[in-house]
Amino acid sequence: MASLLAESSPDFWMALGRLHPLILHFPIALAVIAALVECWRMLQRRTGISPITVPLIQFAAVASLLAVGSGWVFASYQYGDDGGDTLFFHRWIGVASTVLLCVLALWGWKCRALDAQRVVSAAHARRPSLYFRGSLFVTAIAVGLAGHLGGDLVYGEGFFLNALLGGKGGTEQSQSTTAIEVARSTPLSPTEAEFVEKVLPILSARCFECHGPNKQKGGLRLDSRAWLFAADEGEWVVVPEHPEESALLERVLMERDDPDAMPPKGDALTQAETDAIRGWIAAGAAYPATVDANSHAPAGGSATGISSSALTALGYASTIGVVPPIDEKIRVRAVGAAEALAKRGVLVQPLAAGSPLYDINASRVEPPLTDGDAALLHDAAPLIAHLNLANTALSDAMLIRIGQLPLVERLRLDHTMVGDAGVQALGVLPNLESVNLVSTQVTTALRAWLQSQPKLKRVYVWQSNITDEDAKTLALDARIEVISGDLPLAKPSTPLLPPNPIPTPPPAPVPPAATP
Repeated sequence: MASLLAESSPDFWMALGRLHPLILHFPIALAVIAALVECWRMLQRRTGISPITVPLIQFAAVASLLAVGSGWVFASYQYGDDGGDTLFFHRWIGVASTVLLCVLALWGWKCRALDAQRVVSAAHARRPSLYFRGSLFVTAIAVGLAGHLGGDLVYGEGFFLNALLGGKGGTEQSQSTTAIEVARSTPLSPTEAEFVEKVLPILSARCFECHGPNKQKGGLRLDSRAWLFAADEGEWVVVPEHPEESALLERVLMERDDPDAMPPKGDALTQAETDAIRGWIAAGAAYPATVDANSHAPAGGSATGISSSALTALGYASTIGVVPPIDEKIRVRAVGAAEALAKRGVLVQPLAAGSPLYDINASRVEPPLTDGDAALLHDAAPLIAHLNLANTALSDAMLIRIGQLPLVERLRLDHTMVGDAGVQALGVLPNLESVNLVSTQVTTALRAWLQSQPKLKRVYVWQSNITDEDAKTLALDARIEVISGDLPLAKPSTPLLPPNPIPTPPPAPVPPAATP
């Protein structure tokens, strides 16, 4: 939380970092102007470097050094260690541009000094000036690219290009509305329904702009449960059932003149809005799986802007092996996590020949999986169809961290310490057909969760806190079979045939009597 929540006392380094947006415009403008000057000079077929170019580059080099330093500090406060690929490329392209500007500043100064002393003739000056101009054009492009990536960090990925290529900028709010409508159209538990109706619109309107799929200030992302609880439990900004310990509520309750108050722009949340968030956290922070981490469909995702799990919930991925559109980065991460699980000793195999989905069996891993392995299961979750976590050291906290399982059909949690809170945290699993909860800590409080699963057919609850009588109340939905004891043995439909008689061996032949 150190990178997310600033200290209340004055912070010189934070103030220095926040100068970055002011400083960075100078090297961009100066480098581009210098490149344009040399381009014009080249069109006029003039040799040598323009007298104005070198001072421009020298000022740009100094400004870029300040921009890189302040930017590095700014990113450490604003994004921590989780700024994503955009921050990585923005940072290192900026560093490379600074190095190039410093080299060009020294190079240009030397060329101007030689030209002033008339050491080289015009004929011999043409080649150095050509190399210098080529390097300057490359540097200007690199500086511009770094600035473009910085714009993506501030305003969201594709902020400029989307508007240029298709006018797609500014649709985040409408896509959030689509995700809410999809969530409302699928079966939800009472607590999930309350979240969708009261809390999700607040997060969508006031939080997703800075903590959504396109931008994650402070490394925080709120547009899905999987991302919200992806960090270690001690770093969660929402602590289920403990609103007084939740940094999210703390930040929205701060005075507006506090630099750490959220949201940073616009009016503070109303009393009704903060009460809704407090009540949601106190009730366990339910977050349905149909509100997906990709609800804003980045490149490679759904062309409709609807999340992959939402498409699943609507029936577009009901066939085994058919995967809804998924962001390439998430798919690559899922494949990498599956490979890491295999190295851990987990049995990982394709669901069928040629299928991109996984059948993952961790029931025989030694030592058993623990909460420390939840991150790998969380990353692999988008491609898991069958998941067996029986006999693992599974806990409710681990199950919460695993998060969404949008394509899972069979789930085994038997012989673990998992209870109601962990199972309910999974939300609606659109394709779930069977779940094994034998020898777990679940109770009849699971009734609403079971009935919210659209395709659930069979539930095993033997040796749990659910008795045979309780099981009858859970099976009010005729489509769900709740099994609370041993399955009865099948009875033959036809009478058994009598056993075949054991054949009696023929008597031994009597030897003929001897002839006298």
